Amino acid sequence: MKSRLIVCLLGAVCGAGALVASSLSVSSPTPIPYHSPYDLAFSTDGSQLAISDRTAGIVSVMPAGDTGSQRQITLHGQPAGVAWNGKTLYVAEYGSGTVAEIRDGKVMRRLPVGRDPLGLAVAPKRRLLLAANSSISSVSVIDLATGIARATIPVVRSPFAAAITPDERMAVVGNLLPLGDAANPETSAAISLIDLKTLRNAGTVRMPAGATALRGIAISSDGKWAYCVHTIGHTSLPTTQIERGWVNTNALTIVNLLTRKIYATVLLDLLSEGAADPWGICVSRDDSRLWVSIAGVHQIANLDLTGMHKSLAAMPEDKRAELVNDLAYLHSNDLMVRTPAGVRGPRGIAISPDGKQLAVAGYFSGKTAILDPVSGDVRSFISAGKQRVSDVVRHGEEVFYDGSYSFQHWLSCASCHPDSRTDGLNWDLLNDGIGNPKNTKSLVLSAHLGKMMARGIRDSMYVAAAAGFRFIEFREPEPKDLKDCQSYIASLKPEMSPYRQMGGSLSASAKRGKAIFEEKAQCSVCHKGEYFTDFKLHDVGTVEESDKGAKFVTPTLREVWRTAPYMAYGHATTIQQVLTKYNPRNSHGATKGLSKKQLDDLTEYVLSL
Repeated sequence: MKSRLIVCLLGAVCGAGALVASSLSVSSPTPIPYHSPYDLAFSTDGSQLAISDRTAGIVSVMPAGDTGSQRQITLHGQPAGVAWNGKTLYVAEYGSGTVAEIRDGKVMRRLPVGRDPLGLAVAPKRRLLLAANSSISSVSVIDLATGIARATIPVVRSPFAAAITPDERMAVVGNLLPLGDAANPETSAAISLIDLKTLRNAGTVRMPAGATALRGIAISSDGKWAYCVHTIGHTSLPTTQIERGWVNTNALTIVNLLTRKIYATVLLDLLSEGAADPWGICVSRDDSRLWVSIAGVHQIANLDLTGMHKSLAAMPEDKRAELVNDLAYLHSNDLMVRTPAGVRGPRGIAISPDGKQLAVAGYFSGKTAILDPVSGDVRSFISAGKQRVSDVVRHGEEVFYDGSYSFQHWLSCASCHPDSRTDGLNWDLLNDGIGNPKNTKSLVLSAHLGKMMARGIRDSMYVAAAAGFRFIEFREPEPKDLKDCQSYIASLKPEMSPYRQMGGSLSASAKRGKAIFEEKAQCSVCHKGEYFTDFKLHDVGTVEESDKGAKFVTPTLREVWRTAPYMAYGHATTIQQVLTKYNPRNSHGATKGLSKKQLDDLTEYVLSL
């Protein structure tokens, strides 16, 4: 009898490519999972510390400062964001559609939210829990008394983190990715402001042009300032000169929540050393210091927040606006010190309420470091268990997220491919000449899709990956590192679409759309087979003047629900725009004769793939 396997793909949103299989057969023992500390938080009174572990599927809870007496609670899905409300802990269960409510080491109930929650925030006085639903671009607001959602609030795109002002009037939600025409040089990620009294979206503040991968949000104790960390892509320039931040920089943007405008953007980089992929952020209770985990270079940035605000206040507004391009500002003014994190791939970061412990989750080290908040010295480590020796996929994932593989550490593969997908921007990679930037493609299934890049310039993912290190990161890795990184990319699998029903079946609308896709619109002529592509080059009549007559590889439609913007130049924000606005010659399906209802059904089906 064949062994029956239950196989779970763990860590897909963070790029974890390892498959962990548990067998019902005695002959197939369960492998020890990797430990991947992801997010963490001290309880309100500082007595406890909670650490989520994405790939092991647990959360560890322990007395703060006591690493030897932790409790481990097994959770559903992939544990992500954590938040405390008194002695009650909340943990997002990515992929499960729930938030686990934990008290005294037990899951008391599961609160239904969007399928893929990431960041959490609690408003204790209002008795509300906010969950950032990454896959459906909304925030669930849960009434903690009843456990029922009071509202589901649309935000910009792929919300990642959330924070609440001390007076609980407003929540600030960080959206990971931009939404809009990628050919627009002003395209950028944004924060969404939510009025917690009306439970409505109260506005959007866009980050500087080219901002993406907005992961960290923190708010000052007076509720005036929101601090956001993200990358900035200089997409109007060709990727020929990576040095000194010409291609990518890494930033902290300060938003005045009273005026709802950017106050200043300062760079975490140095003149000749980038700070690839800032991730987590926390602020001391007295607002004197701010810390950022810099995931791509395994460092912590320690900022003198008091000194920085004093310096910024003395500047004219036009001078503050220029800081977005000033690599020397923080360092030359003695406002920032960068020190080793003590762990690899630091992500979640938290300062204890008394300001004496700085905790940093080391995703790839499999342990959490407790640092001295002032000196940055490592005091101790917290481990959830023995860490597996990395296989080629796990090591390749680490290479993918490691900015030290690029010249001067400005970026990693993940800088342009957050979660191994798209950053929502256009880049001029010079594969097919200069001055014709194309939008970033997802890497999911790329090992199976034949020719790579929009125009099929690279023969395979393996060729494209090697070229990426050579001509984008400007450093060639060791052969084993390259091979393992390719193995990681080859391991990537698509996640189930949020447009599917529970259990994975198509909705009634999507079923009608499937028939239209295959028959009336004839989309399946080019988008066919397992990967919904014919692997061929076509002139679809939607090119820019610089690419007249060019042919493009038919893209896969697998996981297309999360790969906007669409078409080679990223003009289309939605699939329906591809089918209508940017389809004058029926090159993207015979859609001209379709009714609005038929277009809606067709769109529903495509987004369900």
